[in-house]
Amino acid sequence: MSDKHIIVIVDDEQDVLNSMKRVFRKSPFEVHTFDSGERAVEVLKDLRPDLIISDMRMPGMDGAEFLSQAKNIVPAAPRILLTGQADKEDTVRAINDGEIFAFVSKPWDNTEFLALAEDALARRNKEKMKNRALHTLKKMHDEVSESKEDIERELAEQSQENQQYKQAAVDAYLLMEESFLNLLDMKQPGQRAFAHQLEEVVTKLAARLNVEKDGLKVLYQASRLHGLGKISVPDAVLEKGYVNLSQSERELYQAYPSNGACTLIAIEAFSACSDILFKQQERLDGSGFPLGLKADELSPLNRLFNVALAYAELRFSPSVTPLPHDQAIHELNANAAAFDHKALQALSMIKLERELSDATKQTIVHVHGLKVGMVIVEDIYSEKNMLLLRGGTHVTEILIEKLTNLQRQMGKEILINVRFDPITDAD
Repeated sequence: MSDKHIIVIVDDEQDVLNSMKRVFRKSPFEVHTFDSGERAVEVLKDLRPDLIISDMRMPGMDGAEFLSQAKNIVPAAPRILLTGQADKEDTVRAINDGEIFAFVSKPWDNTEFLALAEDALARRNKEKMKNRALHTLKKMHDEVSESKEDIERELAEQSQENQQYKQAAVDAYLLMEESFLNLLDMKQPGQRAFAHQLEEVVTKLAARLNVEKDGLKVLYQASRLHGLGKISVPDAVLEKGYVNLSQSERELYQAYPSNGACTLIAIEAFSACSDILFKQQERLDGSGFPLGLKADELSPLNRLFNVALAYAELRFSPSVTPLPHDQAIHELNANAAAFDHKALQALSMIKLERELSDATKQTIVHVHGLKVGMVIVEDIYSEKNMLLLRGGTHVTEILIEKLTNLQRQMGKEILINVRFDPITDAD
C-alpha cells in the first residue's frame, strides 16, 4: 500500500470523475475513482481511504446512503458531498446520516476544492497523531501500573524502607509539579501567580463544601497544573484572551485541557488530577469544551474546580482586565446554568466572609510602617509578577528586615495591605 493519502471519489458520470482527477493531478494523493456507490463500498475496507468524496444523485445507491455506509466502514475518514441546486433535502439527510465534513455545490472552483480537501486531510492527520499518542500513553500507563504492583509487593516485605520510598516518590512528584509550573510561567509570565491564586480559591471553596482530604489533594494538584496544556498553545493566542480569538485560534486554545491531561495520564500519582484537567472547561449545560460534556458526566470535584477556575480567570488571569469579586460573581450568575448551583453559591459567600472579618481592621502601610503582629491581607508580587509573599502571612521582625532590603534593591516604595490580628488587638 502506498504511503500517500488515499482519496476515494464516487460519481456515476465519467466526465465528473475525470474532472476530479485533474483537481488532484499535481497533488501528492493517491486517487481511486468509482462509478457507483455499490462498487466503492466493496473496497472501502481494504483501501482504508483518508478522504471520501461522493456525488449526491446517482442511480441505485445515492450519495447520502453511500456516505452513511462509508461512515460505518471507515468512520475516521472525512466525507465530502457533491450536490446540485435541487439536492437540499438530500443534503440534509447526508449531513444527519453520513456526518459529512463538508458539501460542495456544482460547479466547483478547483483551487477552493483542493484547499478544502487538504484541510480535511490535515484534520485527519491530527486525529491520527492524537490517537497514536493516546495509544502510546495507554500502553505506558499499563506498563507503569504493572511496575507499580511489583514495586508495592516488594515494599510490603520491607516495611522500614517502604516509608522512605513513598516519601521519595512524593518529593519527586512535587518536584515534577514545580518543573511543569516553571515551564508554564516561562511560556506566559504570570501563570505561576495565577496558579497560586486559583489554589487559594479552590481551597476556600473546598472547605465550605466539606471536601474530604483525598479530594482536596486532587484539587490542589489540578490548581497548580491546570494550565499545563497551554505550553502547546502559541503565545499570540494566549495573550489575546479567549473572547478575542478567531475561530481557528479558539480551536487551538480548546485543545489545551486534553493536551494537559494526556501529559499526566501515564503518571499514576496524577491520574485523578488528569480527569480534572481534561474536564476543566466543561459546563453543566454542555456549552464547554473540548467535548461539550453535560452535568451527569461531571463529578462533584469537576463541578467545584470548574466554577473556581471560571471565577479565577475573571479575577486573576494575566491575559484579561481583572474584575472585582462582586462583578465576577455577577458574570458567573448570568450563566448560572453552566455551573453547579451549590458551588456557585458557596463561592459568592467566600469574599463576604473575609470582608466581614477584615474590613474594619485593614489598612495600607509602607514597609517602615509594618509592626510585628500585623497580617498581610493580599499577595505581594514583584514588578515581573513573581509571587513574593502570600496573603495571610504574619509580620515578624525578620520579615520586616527582608522587605526593607527588597525595597532598597527595587528603588521604590512597597505598599502593603495589612490588618491587625484579632488576638494581637486583644493583647
